[in-house]
This record gives sequence, C-alpha cells and structure tokens, in this order.
Amino acid sequence: TPVPPTPAAPPTPVPPTPVPPTPVPGGGGGNCHPGTSKVTLKKGTGSERVRISSIKAGDEILAADGRGKLEWATVTGTPHSPTSPKSKFVEIQMHKKGNKLKATPYHTFPLCGTGLRKDVAAKDIKAGDCLLTEDGEGVVLGATAASPKKNEGETYTIEMAGGTNRIVVGGVVTHARPSLQ
Repeated sequence: TPVPPTPAAPPTPVPPTPVPPTPVPGGGGGNCHPGTSKVTLKKGTGSERVRISSIKAGDEILAADGRGKLEWATVTGTPHSPTSPKSKFVEIQMHKKGNKLKATPYHTFPLCGTGLRKDVAAKDIKAGDCLLTEDGEGVVLGATAASPKKNEGETYTIEMAGGTNRIVVGGVVTHARPSLQ
C-alpha cells in the first residue's frame, strides 16, 4: 500500500509591516491647522470660540453633516505634531470680519453650490471663491502663503465620532481630516 505524503507545515504568518501615514506637505505629519486656529465649542446651552489646541476628546464642536447642515459633533481625538519653521500655510481671509484661518496648502474646503461634491485645496483658493461658512456661504477676500508664527506651536487635525468629516474652523466649513495628495 502506498504511504500518503506528509503534509507540509503551514507557513508561519508574518504580521504586516505598518506603513506610516504619508504626510501632507505643509504642517508636518498630516495635520492641517495651527494650534491658534479657532473652533466653536459647545458650552452648556451656548457656545464659545476657542483655540483648536484646547480641544480634547469628548468635547462637542461645530461641524457640518454630509449635506452641509451645521450640527454639534463629538471629538474623538486631536492628533497633532510640532509645527516646523519650514511649515507652509495658506491664510484665508473671508468677507465677514474675524473669519480667517490658516490651513496647510493641500487641506481642502467644500465649495458653495456643489452639494459638497467639489472641494478646493487651500493653495488653490482665490479671491471671489465661495466657501461654506457658519453663516451659510461666504466670499473669499484673499488667500496668501503664510509661514508659521512662534505662538502657533503645533499643527492639529480633529477626529470626530460617527464619520463626521467636516468641522468649522475660523467660521469656515472645512474637512476635519487631511486629504492626501
């Protein structure tokens, strides 16, 4: 009678090698807004604009749902990294006084009138563009290249519960997480 072949030992599984995230050019580490950027924090029955660097998991901040409707959304994390002197930002000035913000060049913003289907990178924003704001729609007065200031410290991204990916920074609706190019 023939002897059946001895089965080969199964291969030893090799764990996948972790791949670090690809940083977005600009702030370093894929984070998008300097720590001095302002977000709207829910406080009791009211709200207050605070530095993004003061936000922590569990806080509720002003965000936009998948249709662009403003809502309160819960923060689950605030990844951040040191802002390098070589970091690059774009400073966006809106028509409404006080609505300005900085973002890394490849950070994206939904354009008005597109049903949230078309975004523009900060580096491509120009005067006259229409961005979604906490007041509805807003016209960009200008967008200029900017270097980090000493008081801006670290560069932040906000992670949100429930798949929310749009937050309000400096009065303007923007993506919570970076868009990798």
